[in-house]
Amino acid sequence: MKKITLLSVGLLFMANFIFTACRCIEIEFSVPVTDITLNKSTLELVVGETETLAAVVLPENATNRSVRWSSSDAGIASVNNNGVVTAVSVGTAIVTATTADGNFTAVCEVTVIPISVTGVTLNRNTLGLYTGASETLIATVMPENATNQNVVWSSSNTAAATVNSSGVVTAVSSGTAIITVRTIDGNFTDVCTVTVTEPYISDSPYGVVIDGIRWATRNVDEPGTFADKPEDFGMFYQWNRNTTVWNSMPADGDTWASANDPCPDGWRVPTAAELQSLIAAGSIWGTRYGVAGHFFGTAPYQIFLPAAGFLNTSGALSGTGEEGNYWSDGRNAGIHISTLRITDNSATMSPHIRTFGFSVRCVSE
Repeated sequence: MKKITLLSVGLLFMANFIFTACRCIEIEFSVPVTDITLNKSTLELVVGETETLAAVVLPENATNRSVRWSSSDAGIASVNNNGVVTAVSVGTAIVTATTADGNFTAVCEVTVIPISVTGVTLNRNTLGLYTGASETLIATVMPENATNQNVVWSSSNTAAATVNSSGVVTAVSSGTAIITVRTIDGNFTDVCTVTVTEPYISDSPYGVVIDGIRWATRNVDEPGTFADKPEDFGMFYQWNRNTTVWNSMPADGDTWASANDPCPDGWRVPTAAELQSLIAAGSIWGTRYGVAGHFFGTAPYQIFLPAAGFLNTSGALSGTGEEGNYWSDGRNAGIHISTLRITDNSATMSPHIRTFGFSVRCVSE
């Protein structure tokens, strides 16, 4: 019995030692990668678009789940470390995801398609030119980021007006032509009707009568003189002053005093009603020997008012070639003076403060 007891104690001790030893040993096992898949095998993007590809590393409990991304042509489609694909230019590229463990790969074919054109517009839909004159039409393709911005130009009547590949319209002879711009992508079009007339503008010192009012054919230049040519800008004047010396203080008065009138003898600054009658006679924007402006009336009873621009309240020149402003005598006009304002698409009466510098076109007394 005693021996049995000692043996039992020894066995118990050994069993406890073995159990304790086993608990102190920690064994770590690495789970290798067996495959990788992507959520998409093909992808179509418009230039500039992005999309994120999702990589699934198998098995799900793989120890090293790191992935490298690459593109066969980053100039077409690039990819960052997070699988974000960016469409760069039209074409096809292969985006590859590669596991760090085992170099397993999965690919996605990315096709980058162009941004389609949706329309085109011209900066002008009507244009008046005299023979020999030219003006550039500007075509805006929409959307602004459309891939193919190319357009072609054509004229319905090249005997009247031609157009080159840059949209420059040249007046050839009297008549009408339809200038068409067409997009290469989508064949969208817009048109401008060009009316060409002979460049007859009377330079008579006696002026031109339009609706019963005799208008000077040129702007006032130095006080008491006319400019040499109808397209010459002449000088800029502040209201109720006959000097070109700048004055930041507005002139007094309810009407332009005759003593301050810069027009030559026998002529005067027109009234607002007379300027309004000139507008009513009809006008068209065009160019005369390269100078933009408005033709008023109907040839041969027609005058040209150049878009000379204006001097702002600090005396700085602005708007040349884009607009012109012409003073009225301002009678009973108050602080603001009615002026004739011309732009590429309108001829209207507009009120302005007296310290601007505007052109003067005289009428006969």
